[in-house]
Amino acid sequence: MVAGLVYATTKNCTPKIMLKWGVACGVAATMNEGTDLAQKGNIDIIFKML
Repeated sequence: MVAGLVYATTKNCTPKIMLKWGVACGVAATMNEGTDLAQKGNIDIIFKML
């Protein structure tokens, strides 16, 4: 989630879009086993669903 918030901050996004990026990254991270990192493709798909 933090990665999404930081990314959105660097892009000067609105608070609503920042939250969407944070949630998308957090959800994508839980889709992998163990400590694997979130996949960009999953983040993009989830972001579009929000």
